[in-house]
Amino acid sequence: MYHLDYPNFEVQSSFSIGLANHLTGQGQEIAAAGSELVQALGDRDFPAFMVKVQALLGGIPHAWHDRGGLGSCEPWQASLLYMSFRTTPVDLRAEEMTSHGRSDMVLLHAGQVFVLEFKTVKGSSNMERKVREGLDGAIAQIREKCYAEKYRGRREPIHLIVLVFGRKNGTCWIFSLRSFDRFGREAKNTR
Repeated sequence: MYHLDYPNFEVQSSFSIGLANHLTGQGQEIAAAGSELVQALGDRDFPAFMVKVQALLGGIPHAWHDRGGLGSCEPWQASLLYMSFRTTPVDLRAEEMTSHGRSDMVLLHAGQVFVLEFKTVKGSSNMERKVREGLDGAIAQIREKCYAEKYRGRREPIHLIVLVFGRKNGTCWIFSLRSFDRFGREAKNTR
């Protein structure tokens, strides 16, 4: 079996920007958004990260969300973030396997580990309750499936980040964050 990879970051970034440009006509904007997202994570500026995610997803034309039901699929939003992150020099791991399951996305950057889990909620009634249940369920899933355990030996801060998307229009309403210091002690919780 062969494993093909990019020869260097410049080729990877150029390919990702070119693909994003072909698909959306906005390759440079997606690359800029990726740099801003990574910068916010590296700085631990999680409110800015959330604003940037909402701006990135908010720029997608409404018709794209409806076309073929893409906007109702969790992989749609995850793919958009993946393309943005792929244009930056981070260690990005999608569908990262652990001994108990598979996390949606992991970024290793600036001496920190970011475990991202995405959830999509549907319907329009009781949305606040559904979003809260999605957040709580995703954090429980990250813990039960031990997504962060394989990174504890790195002795770096670990951040568990959950993004909940609306099924109708892909809006990201809220996120949940749990952070652990390099010794595994839980730090301040932000919601």
